[in-house]
Amino acid sequence: MRERFARLLQMLEMHDADDPPEDIQALLGWLSRADWRRANVRGVADVIAVGERTLRRRIREHFGYGPKTLERILRFQIFLRNARLSVLFKSLRVALQ
Repeated sequence: MRERFARLLQMLEMHDADDPPEDIQALLGWLSRADWRRANVRGVADVIAVGERTLRRRIREHFGYGPKTLERILRFQIFLRNARLSVLFKSLRVALQ
């Protein structure tokens, strides 16, 4: 376990902390504005003006996994956020009563 953690730390130190490339910045901006759950790679590539294969490659390079896995992770994060909000609102309701 310690070896894995040490390797992870080493990888993080080697990672370039600069801003992501322009196409990834465009993708992140689009993800924050659009309803990405209804989009496909070809449509997103058209919107941010890169080729479909290029977008798939750049997503894999930047995030470490493909677009479908990225979509699953984003959906799961939304689920977790909504679950936390649900618990918070239930707690607030009980506190206000």
